[in-house]
Amino acid sequence: MSRVDWKVRYHHFKHSVPTFCSPFSGREITSVAHPDEVAYLRCRLCTDVVAEGCSQGVYLEVEVASNSDNLSMAVVDFEAGGCSSVTFSPDTGAVIRERKVREAPRKVEGAYIQPLPTVTTGRPFHGLMGLYLYQDRLAFFRRHLCLQARNRTIPACGDVGMSRQDASWAPGRRRALCRILIGLRADA
Repeated sequence: MSRVDWKVRYHHFKHSVPTFCSPFSGREITSVAHPDEVAYLRCRLCTDVVAEGCSQGVYLEVEVASNSDNLSMAVVDFEAGGCSSVTFSPDTGAVIRERKVREAPRKVEGAYIQPLPTVTTGRPFHGLMGLYLYQDRLAFFRRHLCLQARNRTIPACGDVGMSRQDASWAPGRRRALCRILIGLRADA
């Protein structure tokens, strides 16, 4: 029986979790080459660990310091053989749940809710967006920042909001390995 070196595993975890997968590799995305690009975070959510009576959840936050167009945050279960996703748009405050019903001909079912008001700054979203997974619940969070004259940013301008979802977004997939992705538009 081989021993697990927990110090090595923790070191790998600490340095890998806050990074993006290739082609963006690293902690920051500074340029987007293709329209509707997807950036996967290297961390994965193992929902069975969080769902089994755990007294703590998982919180993940992304800072959006520069944004030329539009972005969203999604949780998908494709890697675990699933066919579902929940996508949050910090600009619109909307949450979209989708599930692929059939591959050929392709059929997708979905639902759209808007639990938070649209950000009406007239500029693309800048600020913080995050998600919190606790047992069977998934919540999205945003805090948008307003820009003043002379490009000085003031914190916490506008609303702070959350949107809660239950585990029904991935029926039959409660014990799934989920990936978190950021959907991006090409730089202007």
